[in-house]
Amino acid sequence: VIVDRVLLFGGSKEHVRLALSDESGADAEAIAFFIGRTSFKDDIELLSVGDRVTIDATVDRSFFAGRSSLRLRIENLKV
Repeated sequence: VIVDRVLLFGGSKEHVRLALSDESGADAEAIAFFIGRTSFKDDIELLSVGDRVTIDATVDRSFFAGRSSLRLRIENLKV
């Protein structure tokens, strides 16, 4: 998939939210918490908009600010 946006967030920028799309125009949001503890930390730090990545993820239901949405929870990422 193609990286459309990279957002590091949290008090110490320890989490990442990615906006992703594919060649057909389908898009999705993916998230990883506490990236410093992951095997793909170095890949996350190198990400730029337009990069192509391969991700392994699970589907996660998010409940935030009274809203429910589906997103991908990143299990592994490779640039």
